[in-house]
Amino acid sequence: MDRKFSRLLLGVLILVLVGGYAVQSVIACSHKYNKTVKVHVNPPNHGSDMNFKVRIKVYKQVCFITCWWDKELEDTTDKGTWSHTFSYYSKRKLKIELEALNTERFDQWSGDASGSSTSVTIYMDKDESLKEVTAYFLWKLTVKVKPSGSGTTTPSAGDHYYRDGVIKSITATPNTGYRFYKWSGDCTGSGSCSVTMNSDKTVTANFVRQYKLTVKIKDKNNPSATP
Repeated sequence: MDRKFSRLLLGVLILVLVGGYAVQSVIACSHKYNKTVKVHVNPPNHGSDMNFKVRIKVYKQVCFITCWWDKELEDTTDKGTWSHTFSYYSKRKLKIELEALNTERFDQWSGDASGSSTSVTIYMDKDESLKEVTAYFLWKLTVKVKPSGSGTTTPSAGDHYYRDGVIKSITATPNTGYRFYKWSGDCTGSGSCSVTMNSDKTVTANFVRQYKLTVKIKDKNNPSATP
């Protein structure tokens, strides 16, 4: 008798849960809940070969007795702004997984995500309607010195990384026995050098050997004399 009663009680409980969920769904059908995910890629203008891309995965939370994550969308973007709106007849919690694909050039996340890890997960609560994230990538500035050992630069010779729009000044200092000659690459001439980082840049500081010329004049009336 106790076993039959337990089964009956369990059946009633399941009916109540199912019925309550059904009633809630019918009521909710009269209203849609929109949830928007926006991902910005900075710099917005770049060649496809740069691979400034973000992989986006969005999951919705589904609950019935227990809860689990059901994938809604997977996409990859390298656009300035990627946006997608999800519509539901009931309030939903979303999980958003973001991955920066160019690990060498990735700088950090901002907005509703933060940190410098190339992968990040954020959640959109049931009452939230927007999540907005920016992924920052970096341009590369390559500084060279020719000939090797002839001088130094600031920043030093090598690769350096900067965000889009940064204006970077470069200075050159000759080593002993050399003098600065000119710039080549994305700077020209022999004056000051500054570059705007809106693409990868290369600047070379060119130096030339400086020789000392000693001139001696002898008195023709006294050939052994040296002034």
